[in-house]
Amino acid sequence: MGTADETANSETIEKLINQTRGPRADIIHGVQFYGGEAHTQQLRGYSNIPSGRYHFHKLENQRILERTGQEHIGQGGTATVYQLTDLGHEVADALNESPHGRTTVTELQDQMEEQAEEIQKLQQRYNAIYDYVEELENQIYTE
Repeated sequence: MGTADETANSETIEKLINQTRGPRADIIHGVQFYGGEAHTQQLRGYSNIPSGRYHFHKLENQRILERTGQEHIGQGGTATVYQLTDLGHEVADALNESPHGRTTVTELQDQMEEQAEEIQKLQQRYNAIYDYVEELENQIYTE
């Protein structure tokens, strides 16, 4: 049986996983991909992570990432370097095991089906509007 500390830690990790989706999960996976430390330009190349610091600050506040410095890139530019904390490594490992952190193939297929249905409905509405406009034009030009 686990200790109270282990139980509290697993509850904390589960809570963080539930809060970590989209860009933040991509950031965590990206840092893990680069061996536990990466700069922002690498991470933006790894995934479609939006510019700005909001998601990075959020992960820092959750003690998943920590800023370790700046790295010179390109023509005089700098990028902030981040590394996973011990908690961050645990969250990253748990995200890899959890469907919360990544979209599954089934979820993508469901999204595609929903989008195909929505496109079909929009095409039908477009055709109905087009037919209505054509009718109006005919009425205007025959009067």
